Amino acid sequence: MSLAQRIIIETQPVDPLEEIPLCLSQNQLKAFAASKNWSLSLASNGTWLVTPPGLSLRFGDGNLASVSREAPGDFDEFMKLAFRRQIDSKVSTQDVEFFALPTAGLGQLSMVKAVFELPNDRRVTYHFSTLASQSYIMNTHSSLSNCGN
Repeated sequence: MSLAQRIIIETQPVDPLEEIPLCLSQNQLKAFAASKNWSLSLASNGTWLVTPPGLSLRFGDGNLASVSREAPGDFDEFMKLAFRRQIDSKVSTQDVEFFALPTAGLGQLSMVKAVFELPNDRRVTYHFSTLASQSYIMNTHSSLSNCGN
């Protein structure tokens, strides 16, 4: 890795989802999305999809309770995310879980989940899953508080 590549990596935010404030009302979220030139579309009860960048937003009690993003990724990427979160946030993992389940015709479903509780009332969860040779990383930020309700 060149020095320039290392500088770019080290100056990027640990996680771009951190830039999205939680506990926003729907009107506040619409204003925030407009300021980023994002479009919102209602996907299901309490869940909104954002394009770009392909985020899922979940509301609870009228406030933004969580934001998630799923993308293809391998185990090394998952470990880099979790390790960097632990180092940069100076927090230990709250919980790590491993699952391996046989599935009919698709091979084995394998999952690893790492959860971090941050001092700013955020819980960050990284899920790594692989099924039928396809690997994904789901990154979710959720509020630890009930958003003042």
